[in-house]
Amino acid sequence: MIWKKDSFKDVRIDKDYNISIIDNRGMESVGTLSAGERQVLALSFMSSLNIVSGFDAPIIIDTPLARITGEPRENIARSLPNYLMRRQVILLVTEDEYTKVVREKIKKAVGKEYLIKFRETKEGGEAEVVAFEC
Repeated sequence: MIWKKDSFKDVRIDKDYNISIIDNRGMESVGTLSAGERQVLALSFMSSLNIVSGFDAPIIIDTPLARITGEPRENIARSLPNYLMRRQVILLVTEDEYTKVVREKIKKAVGKEYLIKFRETKEGGEAEVVAFEC
């Protein structure tokens, strides 16, 4: 999923699951990653743990593109269906994240879409779930 193939040399995970990103100069780069790069790292780590765990459990990702805009958002959306292939993935997205471009990039891998409408009432909050045709 990373699109800066010439910027990073290595990704390491130690026995305590600490992650290290080494750039092409041999320097530690975790602290300098952009929001998109951190999201790709988190998705990669989560996907790897899911695969090696042996558990076939759904993956739920809340607001995966919230802090990412432009080309990095589109790259992640385009790569996500192939990256998590043969996994049930539930994305909880806001309308600002789930743009027409993002929807177009992942639509072939989407089984169902739902809209959750939240309403404040005197008794408290209510949620209504509406299904869409994909």
